[in-house]
Amino acid sequence: MGIPNGITRREALVRTALLLGGTLAASTIAGADRAVWAATPGWRPRSLSAQQAEMVATIAEHIIPATDTPGARAAGVHRLVDAFLTDFYGDDERRRFLAGLRATNIRAMRDCGAPFLRCTDRQQVALLTALDAEAYLPR
Repeated sequence: MGIPNGITRREALVRTALLLGGTLAASTIAGADRAVWAATPGWRPRSLSAQQAEMVATIAEHIIPATDTPGARAAGVHRLVDAFLTDFYGDDERRRFLAGLRATNIRAMRDCGAPFLRCTDRQQVALLTALDAEAYLPR
């Protein structure tokens, strides 16, 4: 099922990964459709802090919200991202990803007066929209 701007949920997931600083392999994304990542009881992030995992889940849910199908949070995108950071990313890639989360929080503080997770949904979406537009500026 596509989302309003005409892209598919799978493409939105890929864009989420790119926005957050990494690229996911298509075969792994296909596995995310089955919500395998969301089904592990007692899961704890290994590379992300609990707050960072919540931030990733919130960002992903804004991009792929629950509709008649599960959204990104229910699919466990934050768990998938943590697994990639832990098992597949090198130290430099991991640091760059985490720096991106910190930069997003700093931007939220500047633009909204609160860390990203304390911003309203509307503020979070406005910030993500601005970051997305800036990422695609001509160079």
